[in-house]
Amino acid sequence: MRSRGVDVSDVIDGSRRTPSGVELRWKIATPGPRNALPLVFIQHLTPLDERRRQVPMAGDHPNGVYTLERAYIVTRDAEAAAAVYAKVLGVPQPALTRAR
Repeated sequence: MRSRGVDVSDVIDGSRRTPSGVELRWKIATPGPRNALPLVFIQHLTPLDERRRQVPMAGDHPNGVYTLERAYIVTRDAEAAAAVYAKVLGVPQPALTRAR
């Protein structure tokens, strides 16, 4: 991200123990002040199959959610926000569709 000119925090190691005693580990980073976005980047270090064994069924979350279809971002300047998100995420800036 830094090679693309993105301001990003240093990596922080994180972990927690499950009620059964399994240690889950990860690393996180966040966009820095010059690219302040409500994002957290997580690199899981615990293998996926081990993480999935911690719940009875995949997607068994207390709020009932099991997938994310889309996210809406509310902003005063959609063009500028799209440019920042594209830069931080390393993807092409999407074309905007305006409501009539």
